[in-house]
Amino acid sequence: MEPTRLPVPQPSRQPAPDLVLLPLSALLPPGEQVVLHEPSGILIHVALGVDAHRDHPVLHVQQLTPSELTVFRPLVDNVPDFCPYEVLLAHFSYNRVTEQVIERMRRRWYAAQEEGVADVVLRPVRNVLSRVRLKVQELGLDIVSLLDLGYQLLPLTRRRRSRGPRHEQDEREGEE
Repeated sequence: MEPTRLPVPQPSRQPAPDLVLLPLSALLPPGEQVVLHEPSGILIHVALGVDAHRDHPVLHVQQLTPSELTVFRPLVDNVPDFCPYEVLLAHFSYNRVTEQVIERMRRRWYAAQEEGVADVVLRPVRNVLSRVRLKVQELGLDIVSLLDLGYQLLPLTRRRRSRGPRHEQDEREGEE
């Protein structure tokens, strides 16, 4: 009796439906892109044209947790602009974000500012953003805080890219 042969899948030129090409080309060097596999939270930094300096088109891979994805996606969706605090709070707090949810978070944010507890309201989002910042720096991106506005995804500056976050922390500790 001959064993049952399973069909061999044929390679497809269509990207997998769970892969999303993030609109970050304005923040990356020419020929580089970031792809997100949404179910797993895996970010793949790829070079579209492999040149003599690169042996492999995959430059970096990072995995974001579900909570990290909730704050990363609104930052990406707002490129090249900043992402307001209330939008980050809405995405962090709710699975399904609508204009009504954002408006509710806006009112909550303004009330927290008036009561002097804005830092307490935003602390969980800031904690997650700090983890995301470390991960996206490997992709050549940075997350910057804009006082009283929100956060913005930007290209990592040459200075921070060459020194890295660990060197900056070492310098801060040496100043104390």
